[in-house]
Amino acid sequence: MREGPAVILFALLFFYLGGLLLIWFFRARRAGWSSVGFSGFALSAFIWGLFAFCLFTLFTAFYGYLLRSLFGCNLYEVYDLSPFFFRIKGFWLLPAFLVIGLLGPLTEELFFRGYIYLYLKEKKGFFPALFISSFVFSLLHFLLLLIPPFLFFVILSALMLEKRNSLDASLIFHILNNVLALIFYLFLRS
Repeated sequence: MREGPAVILFALLFFYLGGLLLIWFFRARRAGWSSVGFSGFALSAFIWGLFAFCLFTLFTAFYGYLLRSLFGCNLYEVYDLSPFFFRIKGFWLLPAFLVIGLLGPLTEELFFRGYIYLYLKEKKGFFPALFISSFVFSLLHFLLLLIPPFLFFVILSALMLEKRNSLDASLIFHILNNVLALIFYLFLRS
């Protein structure tokens, strides 16, 4: 394997671990992990997460269809991660799944939904918190063309947090999304 993917994986590992450390230091250390929306897992979280993943997949497919039909733009070519993922082989598969499939969703859910969204909701109310946290999450995924799917993703996650009073279902949803995206790029794309 060339050093590119290894460097990116290590950078992501330190980025996510640093994020978890900051969340713990500034919020969870004093008020506990429940203050950032993590109050454990319930079995029903898997059903909620799977349902949200199915809704998100349908929305993204429809959005991709509209882009292709109206503008001749292929969504999967726009968000093509294969130059990075195609170089992950052998030993590096497990770290890729751990960092991108598990640690990334955990950190992002705790930070964007558990910290930013809950803080803004307390200060500004539901809709401003939802919009601001959704927009920031979307922008940090780097492509303006993908803001609608990412907004939908965050709206589903925030609504599950509101309904369940826990990040468990949105974390399952996020993990499913990342792991299945990894499988798609690593094993199904040719």
